[in-house]
Amino acid sequence: MISTELKSSLVCLATKLRLGKHVEACLAIVDTLEDLVSLVSHCNSKQQQQFQLYLKEILIAQERQDWLCMADYLEYEIVAFFDNKPSE
Repeated sequence: MISTELKSSLVCLATKLRLGKHVEACLAIVDTLEDLVSLVSHCNSKQQQQFQLYLKEILIAQERQDWLCMADYLEYEIVAFFDNKPSE
C-alpha cells in the first residue's frame, strides 16, 4: 500500500500539471518516481510489468507534453495500482 505522504505527492504533482506548472512538476517528479520504483521492487513480476507500462505511458505523455494525461496517470492509475496491490 502506498503511504499517505507519497499519495499526497502524486496528487500535488498532478495538480501542478493541470495548473500549467509543468516545469515545476517535471523537476519534482524524479524524486517521487524513485520512491515508487523502490516500492515496486517488492512487488511480484506481474505487478512490476504493470508498473513499467504505467511508467512508460507517463514518459510518453511527458514527451508529447500531454500534461493532463500525465496528471491522470499519476493521480489515478499509479495511486490505484498501489492501493489495490495485495500486501505480501
